[in-house]
Amino acid sequence: CNVASVEQARIAFRDYLAREGAVYLEFASRSVLDCRFLGLVQMFDRELRMQGRNLKIIAEAGAAYKSFRLHGADYLLSKDDHVYELASKNSM
Repeated sequence: CNVASVEQARIAFRDYLAREGAVYLEFASRSVLDCRFLGLVQMFDRELRMQGRNLKIIAEAGAAYKSFRLHGADYLLSKDDHVYELASKNSM
């Protein structure tokens, strides 16, 4: 992620805050997530929870999943994501 992509994400997140329902973020195709972007995701999650909504993050057992864990943001991953991660390791 670079500054431009973080700014694009910020604009998209603001638009999603005006909508209803759960929000799903899929990170399967991302190889690197920097701390600026992860911080933005954490703020987005907090805003959604204040509205009584959920943020669902889909991160396969790869670099994106490891980035969440490395930066202490793995609490954002749902139990379903952890099941997928464990299943991926067992299938190797």
